[in-house]
Amino acid sequence: MKKKKKQTYTYLITDGKEYRLGSSINPYQRVKGMKESNPSIKLVTFGVGVSKYYLLKKLVNGGNKLKWFKLDKEELHDIVKLINKGETKTNPKREYKSKVDTLLKEYRLNSNFEIPFGKNKGRVMKDLNGTADYKYAKWFINNASNKRERSYKAFSWFIKKHDKELENQFQYTLLNEEAFLS
Repeated sequence: MKKKKKQTYTYLITDGKEYRLGSSINPYQRVKGMKESNPSIKLVTFGVGVSKYYLLKKLVNGGNKLKWFKLDKEELHDIVKLINKGETKTNPKREYKSKVDTLLKEYRLNSNFEIPFGKNKGRVMKDLNGTADYKYAKWFINNASNKRERSYKAFSWFIKKHDKELENQFQYTLLNEEAFLS
């Protein structure tokens, strides 16, 4: 019969000024033993999220051999979260790249969309500009029956782009007026 391996926990303790990471099968018992030499020691948290070696390498001085170290509130929050819940599986760089790729794809699709109907038939979305084209796009969006249609998405993109340009233009005007008045 195989012996069942006991769970090892990563723990974080403090003496009120500095912090220390450790690992133990019984963190409560470990802290109780440490309190004999330093009564101000308190257990901050423990869990099975990540190992103490991972935390020392990634978060605390690149794996420096320091036993006690200082943490700011943000670092403390991150370490507690990692000990309790572990590392998330998502890569922020990959997520950002994915969002950028999606936006670029959307831009290419919408900016090169050729209008198949009406007074602007044959025109490409990126060539639309001005108030008349904006009003036409707004009219189309308000009267469109199928919001899943490719043309609806392209006109929606044009309206958002136009609104963003107007917003930027307005902010630029405000900045110039403030500079002029001061």
